[in-house]
Amino acid sequence: MSNHPPNAQEAELLALRAQLAECQAEREQLRTALQCTRDALRTEQEQAIQLLMNLPAAICYFHGPELVIGFANARYVDLSGNRDLIGKPVLEALPELEAQGFAALLQQVYRTGEPYIGVAAPGQTILEEGVDPADRWYDVVYQPVRDTRGQVDGVLAQVTDVTERVLGRLRLDQLSSERAALQEELILTQQAALRELATPLVPVADGVIAMPLVGTIDTERAGHILEALLEGVSEQRAHVALLDVTGVRTMDEQVATALLRTARAAQLLGAEVVLTGLGPGVAQALVSLGVDFGGITTLRSLQAGIHHALRRRTNRRKPQTS
Repeated sequence: MSNHPPNAQEAELLALRAQLAECQAEREQLRTALQCTRDALRTEQEQAIQLLMNLPAAICYFHGPELVIGFANARYVDLSGNRDLIGKPVLEALPELEAQGFAALLQQVYRTGEPYIGVAAPGQTILEEGVDPADRWYDVVYQPVRDTRGQVDGVLAQVTDVTERVLGRLRLDQLSSERAALQEELILTQQAALRELATPLVPVADGVIAMPLVGTIDTERAGHILEALLEGVSEQRAHVALLDVTGVRTMDEQVATALLRTARAAQLLGAEVVLTGLGPGVAQALVSLGVDFGGITTLRSLQAGIHHALRRRTNRRKPQTS
């Protein structure tokens, strides 16, 4: 080995070799770092894909103008009847989406870049090949996916099957409607029962009926009295109807006129109406009101009215002598 110092050319060569070694070492470091970055990205991608695959919501990615399916997680494949979806345009892979309007919505999101959100959207799904589509309901989110230039190059679909929730709500609505109908029926039944209590009709004897009235009689109740009494006269073929007002404390002109109209109507059916139990207060009110009960038999008590009706009944049965 020479002991003389290197000349300028040799020194430059040594410097270049040192720089080359440094560059090679730096390149190896960069290569290692790049590989680590790629491995990390691959791991993150695999984790993201695994996460998407295991999400309870159905996830599908459509890319390009034809909306080719590039990714579909297990739930989406399951909702699609386990069909082969990857690499196929939406109308080829899922032709039923066209008639249901979902394909048009996907195309709209791709074209406009505006997301679409549908809540409890009705649809039909082919759960098994060769089986008719099943009615289902879905919460749907179609989100545009953009490239590095900001241009839409795909649509990410998130679909959640909410059929059980919708059916539960429909069942609840049905039960609520049934409950409301039952409540209405109960109210009508109670009203009918109250009308019967307000207008009790009692058969006294063959051809004799009595209606004892208690409490206040307003215009509405007076109408029920007319209806019930005429119905009783017709059904019982009564020739005497006792209308007892012992329990009635007050009576205005409208009510008195309604009772008088009831008596006249019963007479048209061939029955005599006997008004019993007129108390002093009611009698004075009728006199002051100037209500004419002419032609209507009035007796002090229901007992007197029953005796009167039974006498009339006996007289009707006596054979006439020539």
